[in-house]
Amino acid sequence: MLSLDIACGYGESTRTLKRFSETVVGVDSSAEMIRIANEQGLGEHFQFVCSAFEEYDPGDLRFDHISATWYLNHIHDELSLVNIFKKIDSMLAPGGSVSFVVPSDSFTSRPIQQLARELMNWQQAWTEERSNWTKGVFSYGEEWIPTTIWQPLHLMRLLDRWFDMRTWDVKGTIVREHRMNFLDTEPPFEILFGTQRLT
Repeated sequence: MLSLDIACGYGESTRTLKRFSETVVGVDSSAEMIRIANEQGLGEHFQFVCSAFEEYDPGDLRFDHISATWYLNHIHDELSLVNIFKKIDSMLAPGGSVSFVVPSDSFTSRPIQQLARELMNWQQAWTEERSNWTKGVFSYGEEWIPTTIWQPLHLMRLLDRWFDMRTWDVKGTIVREHRMNFLDTEPPFEILFGTQRLT
């Protein structure tokens, strides 16, 4: 099985895919992040490529699974989102699967913002809000990064054209695994996953 991790950073999310794949390719636009990923010596089952996903060309490779963790909030308009989903669909082996970790509906709430400030030196400013997204900027230091927090159900509607989508019951998992006492806020993320529609 061959997997692709979009916006892999230094490979933290990429490593988790090894349990399900023989080979995992991580792609990220940051040369510094790719350098760190390569220096970890993860072995021949991992390949890291410095490229923006929009420009990444896998050649004849087709992936059994494609994942993206905290990537879609760096896409700021719906046409670009649709083009990314088309590209993902074209890069999958027939019947392949996808997974996305995205900010949850509660991500822009005051309790989560306060906790992030205390734990991670997070700063943010929300500048525009619509029914399907909230736009703004965030920072962990001096650099301000634009972000778009897409409503998870809106993402599901867009993805539905190419994929049979589901959501992971994050809150239910927290309850079943008795993790509620470790939480100070609502979970700040959603997990969307699905399989390619075969036409």
